Amino acid sequence: MPNTPGVPNTPDVPTTPEKHVPSEAPVPATTPSAAPRPWLPDLRSPVVAAVIDAVLVLIFAAIGRASHAEQNPVVGAVSTAMPFLVGGALGWALVWWRSHRWAVDLGPGIVVWVATVVVGMLLRAVVGQGTAASFIVVATLFLGAVLLGWRYLAGRFGPAVSRAG
Repeated sequence: MPNTPGVPNTPDVPTTPEKHVPSEAPVPATTPSAAPRPWLPDLRSPVVAAVIDAVLVLIFAAIGRASHAEQNPVVGAVSTAMPFLVGGALGWALVWWRSHRWAVDLGPGIVVWVATVVVGMLLRAVVGQGTAASFIVVATLFLGAVLLGWRYLAGRFGPAVSRAG
């Protein structure tokens, strides 16, 4: 190849187009938690987790009201749920205060569950709502199953993400 004015002197080496070599990086194994779920909200988001907790407490209250054929089911369910919602909020605050982490995991969820039941029952007693032993047992078991159950399932099948605030 002759020297061309203005172009640096290059040796006569034939040029070939560069070939793309695929990456040799290993492909991660597909696990239930690694599968993308674009239709599912991030259950480990503090806002989503708190809403799930609140909805589950409202469902608990609505089921209880319906099982006793109470009148005005919506207002009644909200008034029944209110002490437990306050307890749940205090549980979330306690977890954040002690660990600076949100209560989206199973371990911190235990604190939320206990606070939901204990504070809920104390507030019900203060305002004169019932706290019969059978109600305490049912509330403890139901709220434990749902408040801890969704966290277990999210931890088992959801994506691993950072939970720090």
